[in-house]
Amino acid sequence: MDAPAVVVSAICKLPVDVRRRVLFAWCNQRLPHFRNPGTFSDKVNWRILNDRRPLLEWTCDKLAMKEHARSVAGLHLAATLWAGTDLRELATVSLPEHWILKPNHRTGLVHFGNGRPDVEQLTAATASCSSAVSAAASPTALT
Repeated sequence: MDAPAVVVSAICKLPVDVRRRVLFAWCNQRLPHFRNPGTFSDKVNWRILNDRRPLLEWTCDKLAMKEHARSVAGLHLAATLWAGTDLRELATVSLPEHWILKPNHRTGLVHFGNGRPDVEQLTAATASCSSAVSAAASPTALT
């Protein structure tokens, strides 16, 4: 495993609140202020960590948001070609030349693919943070 992969793997094993603080500091070059948020970024991260109202849950679900967006007239949506938790199912899915695999409830873990998917390669590519989240609770979407 190369150095960045080791760092990402270690970060993914941290508790969620600590992981958010580490990633925030890394990306923003400053410590976060989640107890008393002042900036927009602080407030967004505070909400992610603390606001668990059912009203907001579906907004973090890509497939649910896509379903909701279908009700907006004139809005073009990319087709979802597959959704599930078992990447082995992709062996039987008819895909275009270029496709994108992304987790339903996460950001930044996007895999751009082309041709027939190599299930072993995809399993390895998506494993970096998958252990931090239950696979059954995190379907993956292919567009």
